[in-house]
Amino acid sequence: MLPGAAQAARLLPTDACVQTGLDSTCRPVAFTLPFHWDASVGERSGSARFGFRFERDPADGDTPTLLLARAGNGFSVQLNGAVLAAVGTGAEVAFHDTTKQPWLIPLPADRLQDDNRLVVTIHAYSGRAAQLQPPRIGSFGEMQAAWEDARAWRVETPRTFMWIAVLIAAICLLMGLVQRDLLFLACGLSQVGWALRLLETGWIRTPLPWPEWGGIVATMLVGTQVALTVYF
Repeated sequence: MLPGAAQAARLLPTDACVQTGLDSTCRPVAFTLPFHWDASVGERSGSARFGFRFERDPADGDTPTLLLARAGNGFSVQLNGAVLAAVGTGAEVAFHDTTKQPWLIPLPADRLQDDNRLVVTIHAYSGRAAQLQPPRIGSFGEMQAAWEDARAWRVETPRTFMWIAVLIAAICLLMGLVQRDLLFLACGLSQVGWALRLLETGWIRTPLPWPEWGGIVATMLVGTQVALTVYF
């Protein structure tokens, strides 16, 4: 068994429930992970709560750590009834998308027992790819290495391409000013739109709420395509 699978298997799923804007209570549901809100719930927003149990393991060292590869659009984590983390909950979920990066959450030693209950709640907007990937638990060093690897691909790589797009945009716009050529201007505008789109992939909290922010993102993509069409 792969290390990641072994760490995920330590967390035994016990229960889950879903609550949408139409429900007054959280309705129990059968579930498997990964859980995708849009596929499982449909065109409604709300929250889903997942319960897990795990045993304390001396191999975790002094700081057992939880890794959430993808959780959200917003999420909260409870350990044995105590809230450890909460991002984009309540009305704030409209401004957040926590699925854009992995999350590393140390588990306080004074909150741990021999047998522990972990609850992960995701807060979801319909049509926004809200989900929960299988959580993992292990030593801080192991989880930090996995967290850094995930960030390298999902956060740092798009950021690198963003700066490349910014450089190309600057060159094209400068050439457009010097040569008075609309093709260079179209090239520059397409790269500006693409750079903004890449920048947005790392924004956990957005300037505008959803779905208004979704319209801005769609406009950036359409503007990039139009400019590219003119350029080519």
